[in-house]
Amino acid sequence: MSKGVTIFLVDDDAEDRRVFQDALEEVTSKVQLLSAYDGEHALELMNDRKFSNPDIIFMDLNMPRMNGMELLAELRQRRNLTDVPIIVFSTSAMLTYIQQCMQLGADDYLIKPESFAMLVSGIRQKLEKHTNAA
Repeated sequence: MSKGVTIFLVDDDAEDRRVFQDALEEVTSKVQLLSAYDGEHALELMNDRKFSNPDIIFMDLNMPRMNGMELLAELRQRRNLTDVPIIVFSTSAMLTYIQQCMQLGADDYLIKPESFAMLVSGIRQKLEKHTNAA
């Protein structure tokens, strides 16, 4: 990976955000991780003129105030984000949720794994697929 990658993680669980960051550091050091604690917070950050588009977005589904599907639908309406891959990052493995996310414009879906090693592997795979990183 020649240039740094900016990842925007939207997840209401502080522990999940910390573990994601730890796993990401195992994958690559050439990354900047930005995070929001729910969909509304993500939009607040993204509406700030100083916010520059990330290279990839990972988002949880089950969040308060604005859930992942609502946020996904909102982000896919923004022209400046049409080329930014959005990966749903959720504990839900329900096929109906996965299909609905894809119909709303998600580029990929990553089920939160049981182990740290599996998380590292999953993040590496998604970054290689969607950013030529890792």
